[in-house]
Amino acid sequence: MQERLYIVEGPSKSGKSTLLSELEKDENIKVIRGMPSQHPKENKFLVKKAYELIKGNRLNFRACLDLPPEEGMDLMTRCIRISKLQFSEAMRQTQGGYTIFLNRSIISLIALNRLASDIAIKRKNEKLASWSFRSSENAMCASQLAGVRGIIFITEPYNPALKDIKDGMSGLELSETNFLSQVIDELRRPSKIPLLNLNPNKMTIQEETQSVQHFIKTT
Repeated sequence: MQERLYIVEGPSKSGKSTLLSELEKDENIKVIRGMPSQHPKENKFLVKKAYELIKGNRLNFRACLDLPPEEGMDLMTRCIRISKLQFSEAMRQTQGGYTIFLNRSIISLIALNRLASDIAIKRKNEKLASWSFRSSENAMCASQLAGVRGIIFITEPYNPALKDIKDGMSGLELSETNFLSQVIDELRRPSKIPLLNLNPNKMTIQEETQSVQHFIKTT
């Protein structure tokens, strides 16, 4: 049976969970978290080995920026291992005939580490720059997209009050979006993995859902 695994990426507050909840109404679709969350309750849905790697830590990206190099590297190394375990679980579940959507992936970890490195350079923080760069390279080496049928990228945070979302995005959100786009392009290029871009500020949730449904039928 051919695997049907899709990765869903997007910056914070882009509506990934809302979209995935709509898609999961189809009994043939399952959603799996692809990387640990800063919200402890959500991490209970990780596979057992992945959950054990968290070691009770609250995984907050902003907090990671202020960790000593050894702790920062250790935390990101565990996040990479968790991401690999969740990817393997997603691939395993495709064998049951399900279409699996992975909510974030190693792509996000690479992008966040590049963001940390960018922040370190601006702060002139050599220790943060060093460990975040090495962690980003480690994540790139661990990246695995074999078997992925397509990537769905939500390109902006959702904010219905703004006419031009970029005017209202924080510098952090804009940087995260740019790094995600960059990493997706780098990783999908060699195997030409199909990509679907969604803009939550120009599409309703129903239009997003229909676009994804058409995407999985044609990939």
